[in-house]
Amino acid sequence: LPAGAPQQASTRPSRLRAPVAGPVIARYGEQKSDGLRSEGWTWRPSSGAAVAAPSAGVVEFAGPLYGWGEVLILRLNGNYHLVLAGMETVTVKPGQSVADGQSVGAMANNAGAGIGSGLAELYLEVRNGNRPVDPAQFMN
Repeated sequence: LPAGAPQQASTRPSRLRAPVAGPVIARYGEQKSDGLRSEGWTWRPSSGAAVAAPSAGVVEFAGPLYGWGEVLILRLNGNYHLVLAGMETVTVKPGQSVADGQSVGAMANNAGAGIGSGLAELYLEVRNGNRPVDPAQFMN
């Protein structure tokens, strides 16, 4: 850049961390039981597990969405958003800034509260505008 030129902020997330401990049971592009392809990653965390922000961002939505449990949408860099779904509780509010790794919610304490399989599952989706993108390119 020429001297004095403003530096432009990164337009995409540099990295994402796993929001919970536990195995990844579905990845972007894999076929689901309904025949559709997954647009994100799904983890099977332990009962009552804490959920951490995969990246720093600003809370755009936090609350229930029918069929998805408690949902959190974070605005990241540029036109990127991150969706976490399947929690029992969300502990942050719209407009709040969250740090990378900050606790943002928790999974249910009983296995019957999960979506789909009946076991607790946490779903993560990364969106560039209104288009889902593979989180693998950001995960470390």
